[in-house]
Amino acid sequence: MYSATRPLICALVIVGFTCFGQPAGQLVPEKKSTAELEAKLMAQFKAFAIRKRDYAKKVAAEKQVNPPEPVWNFFDSAIAGDFVEAQKQYRPLALMSGQYDAPPPLLGEAFWAKARPRIEKLFEVDLLASWRESIARHQQLNKEAFNVVWVLVNEVHGAMKELDSWHADYLQIYTENIVQSIPRNAIYFGGTDPGRYAITLGSKSHEKADPFFTITQNALADGRYLQYLRRLYGKRIYTPSVEDNKAAFSEYYSSARKRLMNGTLQPGEDVRLILNFQCPNCLSTFPRVVDRNTAPLLKQIEQTGSLPCPKDQTPMLIPEPQVSVSGTTAVMDINARLARTIFDKNPDHDFYLEESFPLNWMYPHLVPHGLIFKLERKPLKELPPDLIDQNRKDWQKYMALCVGDEVVKPETTVAELCRWVETIYIKGDRENFKGDALFLKSKKEMLGNENRKGPPYSEQMAFSKMRSAQATLYFTRKLNTKDIKLKKEYAREADYAYRQAFALGPVNPETVFRFSSFLSTMKRHDSAMRVAETYRSLKPKDPNSLVFVRQVMQTCEQQLVAARNFEGAIAIVERLDKVDPKADHLIRRDYYKRQIEEEKKIINAFAVNPSNSTNFVQAVYIHGRSGRTNEILTAINTYSPLAGEDPKNLTLIKNAYGLIHHWKEKALIDEKLTVITPNNHAAWFDLAKTRLQLHDTKRAALALKKALTLFENGEKKPSELDIFDEIRTNSIFAPLREHPEIKPFLIKKE
Repeated sequence: MYSATRPLICALVIVGFTCFGQPAGQLVPEKKSTAELEAKLMAQFKAFAIRKRDYAKKVAAEKQVNPPEPVWNFFDSAIAGDFVEAQKQYRPLALMSGQYDAPPPLLGEAFWAKARPRIEKLFEVDLLASWRESIARHQQLNKEAFNVVWVLVNEVHGAMKELDSWHADYLQIYTENIVQSIPRNAIYFGGTDPGRYAITLGSKSHEKADPFFTITQNALADGRYLQYLRRLYGKRIYTPSVEDNKAAFSEYYSSARKRLMNGTLQPGEDVRLILNFQCPNCLSTFPRVVDRNTAPLLKQIEQTGSLPCPKDQTPMLIPEPQVSVSGTTAVMDINARLARTIFDKNPDHDFYLEESFPLNWMYPHLVPHGLIFKLERKPLKELPPDLIDQNRKDWQKYMALCVGDEVVKPETTVAELCRWVETIYIKGDRENFKGDALFLKSKKEMLGNENRKGPPYSEQMAFSKMRSAQATLYFTRKLNTKDIKLKKEYAREADYAYRQAFALGPVNPETVFRFSSFLSTMKRHDSAMRVAETYRSLKPKDPNSLVFVRQVMQTCEQQLVAARNFEGAIAIVERLDKVDPKADHLIRRDYYKRQIEEEKKIINAFAVNPSNSTNFVQAVYIHGRSGRTNEILTAINTYSPLAGEDPKNLTLIKNAYGLIHHWKEKALIDEKLTVITPNNHAAWFDLAKTRLQLHDTKRAALALKKALTLFENGEKKPSELDIFDEIRTNSIFAPLREHPEIKPFLIKKE
């Protein structure tokens, strides 16, 4: 059934939208029913599958080899529209390709040991073995031919899956709005499955790069895919060579080894060094594996230069280690290096990106472009304001289309948004829903996905993913710019885009993770927990839901502890214990209670004996690390009348003023100390720094000259600070380094 917004779908498809000031292009006006759209897409898929099959036959003929029969059976079934049969043919081909030879890293060896017999039976391993033997008996060309054919099979299968899991209306909107927004002859990186396969399907000819070159950045680390790219596009654009591929792996291995030894590996980056020590005496081999937990072992070995043989203690020299890496972080690092090669070696082409995993080198080049990104050739110092405004307008259209344009306004709070999600998605109360009912409806698939729990929501996953990726760009810009005004503007845009992404896909765990992490970083802990808890209510059986809640709460807890707000941390721990009672969170609560008692003792000691300098220093320290400025001022006002004219006491007071940046009050104490101890260079030096904080450069120069004169003529203590080094390295002294009264001192010191 069509909702009231259905005419908007047609309007959006017909008119297109504006990206970076350029029209996305006019699409052919069409007003088709869902059934007509499905028939159109099936016809498009059939033509696409035929082209891929014919290309596979061309490769096989040129190499004079015969790929396994299921390859052709797969193509025949896909072309006939029999997706269920095509899926049956695809599975053994995927296993044969080696794609499933290794245990999935998140499942582990134990799981794979139990699952392998069932999978091998399902995939007819005897037949697979015969195919592999057949390939082994042929020349290397045969293996290369199968590798290319496998990529073609994968592309058809991917397009088939997207066609099966999307509503036809939204698949057309998604595909045509991206394809129409990219100029001819550009190079497009498509990362997610729809970003790769739906756009490949939606192009007039993938093989002819009509209208643009379509590449997935996620598969560049796969030598088979690079071989396919070289064959497909190598005569028209630069594609990474075998040497480029080797260089990317080598550079990553070298970098990963350094990070392993320095203890700076990224989350999800599994790096191991395998050292096969051999004893020159007994000739036995003793392998040692170094990972993030045992890295200190290699450092110890490198210090001694050898490892004693376990049998006879003969020193064994350190062998060249073999580097073993796994995990998404490692693969995407290599993909990023190869994507950079394509970008750098094709300077005459425009580049566009549909993001999957963020590639850090791209961020300075990225600008929002409708649903996706454009990669500017030169890094942008900042994002142009008109581009940001256009990006908002583009997404207001998509919000109106999908969920209604009233859901997320600039003033909409996170709490209001979460209540809307609960009403629409959890309670199912859609009486006042202003969007398209089809957007909320899961697609009934023929193929299914045994790894996914629950029905597919391809539209929600895709649109929320793309909007959260753009929000992350704004947030990254916020973190990196030095412009205070722009920091606020980028944070505002990130917040707005994250809220839109959450409204579009509260079922998307990546969107929830990014949004809640953003809110936590901005110290909006209540909002972050509200988002995480809403997702948990929406998908209580998803293990990620508990992970998100726990992560958000623990991040909040850590920040409160860093601010010495132990009462707040206790409240979070007790709240977390109710959500996650199996973990022993209350141990931390007891520790925080002890910290509160210790701080109370220190504060009480100062209250009882305020003239004691130790009590004063400890009280100021406790208040200072908690950011309690008013309490520090109260302590100063209490201690000062009791301090007298003792230079040590005055120094404690001025340091307390400096801690809270009360420079005028500190300057008065500094000046008093130069009167009491006129020959102490440190008093004059500190006065100079304070005056610089007050931007009193002229009087600061006089104080600094006096400090340098006393320091130069006085007797130096071995542990004494070299104020010449301080002047050269501390940026606060930059205004005085070229001062005519100061520069001569620095020249003489050199």
